[in-house]
Amino acid sequence: MARAETVKAYLVQHGIDQRRIQTVGHGPSRPIADNTTEFGRGLNRRTEIVIIAK
Repeated sequence: MARAETVKAYLVQHGIDQRRIQTVGHGPSRPIADNTTEFGRGLNRRTEIVIIAK
């Protein structure tokens, strides 16, 4: 969740209204790669941004 909050803070600092940003942490519940390797763990340390039109 800390990574998502860091991205949110960056967006707010650059003019995005914080009320328009929702952060969600999934932790280990939604991996995209195998967590048994350093490479896989690196891929799983990510932030996904979804933009929804008004």
